[in-house]
Amino acid sequence: MRLVNSQRPSLRVPLFILAVVVVLTGAALLYKRLETPTYNGSVIDPPKPMPGFTLQSSNGPVSLDSFRGKYVLVYFGYTSCPDICPITLATLTEALAKLGTKKAEDFQVIFISVD
Repeated sequence: MRLVNSQRPSLRVPLFILAVVVVLTGAALLYKRLETPTYNGSVIDPPKPMPGFTLQSSNGPVSLDSFRGKYVLVYFGYTSCPDICPITLATLTEALAKLGTKKAEDFQVIFISVD
């Protein structure tokens, strides 16, 4: 039995529903991206100087004084940290890349293992 054109099911309604879902999903993702990020922490005003320290690395002693004149980001983590540490370090790498080579040279990341 052959269907006549007028008897074929219409694809207009499912396509319309699909288009609405795609548009709403895109709008939700765009809205989420445009939200103002929230920051946690405190402003220490006036800033307090960091006391010097020297720690042992695989390449010998590392002293905070070695990085005088730079912004030093200290991160405490585990060498066997499969979840959070790699993501955090990748985020720091991305942030430094967004600064550009010249500005990123003003920063030093120090990873201190606690295990």
